[in-house]
Amino acid sequence: MPTGAAYSPVTNVWRRDFQNGIALVNPDTIAHTVNLGGTFKKIAGRVGYSDTTVNNGASVTSVTLQPQTASSCCAREPPRRLRLLPTPPRHRSRPA
Repeated sequence: MPTGAAYSPVTNVWRRDFQNGIALVNPDTIAHTVNLGGTFKKIAGRVGYSDTTVNNGASVTSVTLQPQTASSCCAREPPRRLRLLPTPPRHRSRPA
């Protein structure tokens, strides 16, 4: 679901934010690099269905869109989970 209207963060590149990521479009005749303003995870493509050299599941903070690229979608990277270690048991002193 979109969270706002499309806007142009870089000349001739359009961006639209969604709840779970972003979409970028470069209709220009030259490549543009776009700073994403955070860490996003690229979609992990499947061989035979998408370009796995681009859709490789990598974490990125910017992307370079080649000329007349239809779109590049990235999923917002979830915050890293903290692994809580169990609290060690307290040793109770035994009466003598």
